[in-house]
Amino acid sequence: QKLARLRSTFQSAPMMQLAVTDTTYAYSRGDTIMLFNNGKEPAQIECPAPPHRWHDALGTVADFESTDMLQVTLPARSAAILLVAR
Repeated sequence: QKLARLRSTFQSAPMMQLAVTDTTYAYSRGDTIMLFNNGKEPAQIECPAPPHRWHDALGTVADFESTDMLQVTLPARSAAILLVAR
């Protein structure tokens, strides 16, 4: 259900690749940022992002504030869907 509510954002906003490594990937669509860690170990993902307070719709990471760069540590084999906190 959480993902279904985000559907309209994904349909209309262009996709922008933010960061890629061998085991991690980050991209944005509109104000939503998707983070993936496919590695066997936790990984820190750093990528550009507008300054906001962010909320993870999947609950993988706690709410946090960013400046012009996100720095998020994801557990092994996990994902986060970051939304601007309201």
